[in-house]
Amino acid sequence: MPDPKSQSTTSLPKKLGIKEDAVVALISCPPGFARELGKLPASVEVRSNARGRADVIVFFATRRAELARRMPGFRRSLAEGGSLWVAWPKRTSGVATDLTFEPVQEIGLEAGLSDGRVCAINGHWS
Repeated sequence: MPDPKSQSTTSLPKKLGIKEDAVVALISCPPGFARELGKLPASVEVRSNARGRADVIVFFATRRAELARRMPGFRRSLAEGGSLWVAWPKRTSGVATDLTFEPVQEIGLEAGLSDGRVCAINGHWS
């Protein structure tokens, strides 16, 4: 049984920095992820692409090459002060991937982004 002390009580939208009136882009999400986010703050606009400006972008990546290819576009789409979250499959997820924290961080830094926070998205994605 999981240790209740190790379970965060902070909602996923709060962890991701989703605030009232934000534009949120959810890219390549697994089925059911939008529902998993739960209740969002008031007047949040959710998109399935990063066209235009977004305050928060959440991109689910499985391949390093795809992340490197898409990172510059995500950077351009971020609103000033915005956040880009890259989720990759946990090793225990059974999803084939060549990503771990280190290449995600490296690709982001090469694109001119700073590394900040890390959070668990769910049982399958970091």
